[in-house]
Amino acid sequence: MAMSWLVESLSQRKAVQEFSGQAIAVDFDRLLANLGGTLTAILEHFELPADAALLGRLVNSSALRSYSKAPELPFTPGHRQQLLSDARHRHAHEIRKGLEWLETLGKSYPEIAAVL
Repeated sequence: MAMSWLVESLSQRKAVQEFSGQAIAVDFDRLLANLGGTLTAILEHFELPADAALLGRLVNSSALRSYSKAPELPFTPGHRQQLLSDARHRHAHEIRKGLEWLETLGKSYPEIAAVL
């Protein structure tokens, strides 16, 4: 999982750097915590109208309020936090090993240190 996170993070960082005017990085937790504000920033980045009616439809969209792998299940920021907390508790040892691996790589590779 640490390797997958690292590859995704490095790819995202490179895309944002190489296509700075076209790409925008979006933090998923910030998106969930502030749907309206984050969606407004995304629309503005792409020079799209961010009128109140559109934002209302987007914020209340079932696509943003359900679990992507099981759309019939609701998925709120609180639910996500609970799942993450449970996983951190159950898998603490493996998570620690992954973090140690990443930290070791970060000492040798500046581009990895930058995403850490």
